[in-house]
Amino acid sequence: MKIRAKISDILQKTRHIASETKDVFSLVWHVSPFWIIWTCFFHFYEGIHPILFSNYGTKLMVDSVTASIAQRSIHESVFFALVFITAGSIGFHLVLTIKRYIDFIAIDRINAHINSKIMEKIAQKPYFHFELPDEMDKIDRVRGQGSQKCIQRISGTSWLLFQNLVFGIGTVVIMLQVSWIICVLFAVIGVVQYKMNIIMARYNWLNDARLMNTRRRLDYFFRIAVTVLFAKEIKIFGIAGWIKKRYDELCKKYNIGHKKYIKKAIPLGFGSSVGHVLLNIISLYIIITKGLANGWSVGTVLFYTTNLSMFSSFIESITSSLEDIYGSGLYTSDLRNLLVEKYDENPAVVSIHGGFKNISVENVSFTYPGTSRQVLYDVNVSIEHGESVCVVGRNGMGKSTLVKLLMGLYTPDSGSISIDGKNIALLRKEGIQYASATFQDYAKYALTLKENVCLDQDIPDDEVMALLKEADMSEKEIAALPHGLHTYLNREFDEDGVQLSEGQWQRVAVARALCRDTPLVILDEPTSNLDPVSEENIYNIINAHHGSKTVIMVSHRLSGAARADKIIVVDNGGIAGVGTHAELMETCEIYRTMFTVQARRYQ
Repeated sequence: MKIRAKISDILQKTRHIASETKDVFSLVWHVSPFWIIWTCFFHFYEGIHPILFSNYGTKLMVDSVTASIAQRSIHESVFFALVFITAGSIGFHLVLTIKRYIDFIAIDRINAHINSKIMEKIAQKPYFHFELPDEMDKIDRVRGQGSQKCIQRISGTSWLLFQNLVFGIGTVVIMLQVSWIICVLFAVIGVVQYKMNIIMARYNWLNDARLMNTRRRLDYFFRIAVTVLFAKEIKIFGIAGWIKKRYDELCKKYNIGHKKYIKKAIPLGFGSSVGHVLLNIISLYIIITKGLANGWSVGTVLFYTTNLSMFSSFIESITSSLEDIYGSGLYTSDLRNLLVEKYDENPAVVSIHGGFKNISVENVSFTYPGTSRQVLYDVNVSIEHGESVCVVGRNGMGKSTLVKLLMGLYTPDSGSISIDGKNIALLRKEGIQYASATFQDYAKYALTLKENVCLDQDIPDDEVMALLKEADMSEKEIAALPHGLHTYLNREFDEDGVQLSEGQWQRVAVARALCRDTPLVILDEPTSNLDPVSEENIYNIINAHHGSKTVIMVSHRLSGAARADKIIVVDNGGIAGVGTHAELMETCEIYRTMFTVQARRYQ
């Protein structure tokens, strides 16, 4: 029963390998069918060449040299052997050169196609996936291994089917002429090694999955140590040693986990090698005794002993290639699972023109995925078109979470958020862009100043200048840049690139939000890095759009909140108060306390 179960397990894993290999072949065939066909032909040729030109050619040469020695002159068969071996060698290098040329052209296209598919699918993922460690581990495995493992999978399968099997069949036929016992013994050890290799491939993948989080942390601390962004604080706080210590601790943790794999792999590999050595010795003995009994020539004995070495290599190679196929399949499984995930496709973006009448937040509660702490409780609030709204409250009380819900980045656990009675989830599904935003952790793209503002939009330079001016970046500041609007905002891709100050970057981010023709603009802490004059100008922007756009601003600075049409006070996940500055100073103790504490700083 145990043997039957093991055979069933091997067959099941083999069927799984075949199914996944079919999907990978289909994915790559769509890009470059010729590369697959040529790869299969090349491996077929590789399977024939050693037996026909190397092994049999050596036999011809040895026998012709033996004949030449016997007659003490060059035997005519020497010339045939030389021509035979030379033709085989030139033919092999010609086919190999063509293969390399095709690889250079095709593999780049295959990588680009698969990476494009990965980008497209990841773009469809819900936002909360990017805040879950397990999901980020999967994305990292696909990003780091996806396309390479697909190419490895196809090459390995082609090598198995068209090189190893052709090569193996040839060596088996030759070995059967010596002894069927040799073939049976090697077949048994091959099955055992195949099973061990599958176990090790599975263990290797599981080990890699367990250590992925640690590896990402290692990469993070290394990036901190070598990235300009962190260099100032590292120097000022003298934390280089602390960062290195954290890195060394993670290295130790990673090495301990990796060592467990090595300890398990080495004994299995050693046992397999010893088995092959013993079988080779037994087989050599059989060949020598049979050669003496049948009066074989030196070339014939050499032919069979060389074939034995090739046959032994074939058994090791076929089990190893099956391990590679199975192992790469575990990584391509991540890719396949990603590509078959069903999400709403990103439709063409259409902006709302003419605004809206009302945003309604009704009975909204929310808990971040993968956590148990409820962040918002039964939130109700209404925002009218053209209002300037300020969301205030202490840190961690749910302000930014409410903004993310308004943007549709998350879906409430209960309740609804709607614009003119239509749920924002439906608006996003239809590709309707109703809002733009500047977040606290705004993006700094390694692109030009203009591209950082416009992104995918084609806007004339004068309009971009007007947007930057509106965000309080002066013409003088822009003129001081080496290439004006077309200056790269770091030196990663252009030596003339510049590093903006945090205040300048924040103004670029505000201009980016204003660049979108949307009726709702959300500014999450838009003045945190600005000087008082620039902060005043940002508030003037809000006033300038009063009535035409709805502006929601999240801020800790209540001096700006006092100007808003409506202030929403968030505390402990709920709404503690809604009203004007004057109303809240009378009715909301939390707001009154926060405003009074800040006001004292200016007295």
